[in-house]
Amino acid sequence: MDKKIKEQSNTIPYLPEELIINILMRLPADVLHSTARPVCKRWAYIVRDPLFIEAHLRQSKTVLFIEGTGSPKKAHLLEIKGGGFQVTDLRHRFPGRMMASCDGVALFNDPNDNRVFHVANPATLKVLKLPYLDAPSNPLYYSNCIGRVHSTGEYKVVHAYEDLNKEYHWLVLTLGIDNSWRKISCQHPFSREYVDLDNFPVSVGGVIYWTDCDFQVDGFSFFLAMDVDNETIHEVPIPDVSQEPCAYMKMGDYLSGFTTAPLSLQFEIWVLKDWRQGQWAKLYQVNMEISIDVPQDLFFYLPLGWLNNDEVLILEALTSQGDMYMAYDVKKNEIKIVDLSLCAYDFYAHVHTSTLASWTIQH
Repeated sequence: MDKKIKEQSNTIPYLPEELIINILMRLPADVLHSTARPVCKRWAYIVRDPLFIEAHLRQSKTVLFIEGTGSPKKAHLLEIKGGGFQVTDLRHRFPGRMMASCDGVALFNDPNDNRVFHVANPATLKVLKLPYLDAPSNPLYYSNCIGRVHSTGEYKVVHAYEDLNKEYHWLVLTLGIDNSWRKISCQHPFSREYVDLDNFPVSVGGVIYWTDCDFQVDGFSFFLAMDVDNETIHEVPIPDVSQEPCAYMKMGDYLSGFTTAPLSLQFEIWVLKDWRQGQWAKLYQVNMEISIDVPQDLFFYLPLGWLNNDEVLILEALTSQGDMYMAYDVKKNEIKIVDLSLCAYDFYAHVHTSTLASWTIQH
């Protein structure tokens, strides 16, 4: 009798495929990889299916990957769970400093050698060391980013730099295909007079934007963007607003611009609806109502990223008491203090999506 009960307890009852997929789709990527996948061959097949991985990616919510500037580099995730904010200590040590993230795959750079790169999926802990970058070790400027071609699922890493002769170079590596970095030609005769490349481009919707340094040519204000698919460089106009955006961020499948003024509790969010046509649209105009928990002497604040389906904006604020972190819910017009005391005092923050995505999967 006991043996029969034990056999029944170890048997997974038959469930319709659609129901199993629906259940698995609701689980976090790390749980799917470490716990659900080993349950049985049927579940493992579903979890490895590229169509399932893509669908899971599309419904996954963004988190904030927070990495301390000290050594050893400790990383945490800030996410919204159960209506509150949760900070999780990522005990795994990642290969360097995160430079960018795209659809669950992150790019890391060795802090001791800017020509050594890895890509990793923090949810599955899969890591790949990239071919050594054949570029100067001491460029005047350089930047790194990762993007994805939606039609094929290919991930590409982009490295742009200015050499000591003040010439600009663009190198691309397609993950899983290229054995070395490829130099691409830029069709625009950019000169040192009006272009600088920054260290934090924004990757969204198959386009990489170099937003920190916009510039003017013949009265036209723009920043640079790369179409990840065909590897071409384009000029994207900045939004025509009274107060120029001081920060740009990923917002769903679009680039968003955050504009405010010093000592002001008002800000606007603009969205780049069509990057090829340079069409911007104002999405939010916000007048923050400061709660009793928030100091009244906000000198300045900048956004770190969007969480919870782009409804909650995490802000870093400067006050007379020092730096503090807030979360503003644009739907509820509510602001809350976010406790990041578990994180390092100085850190870098990147918007990241926890997914099962892999650079070896092609769509």
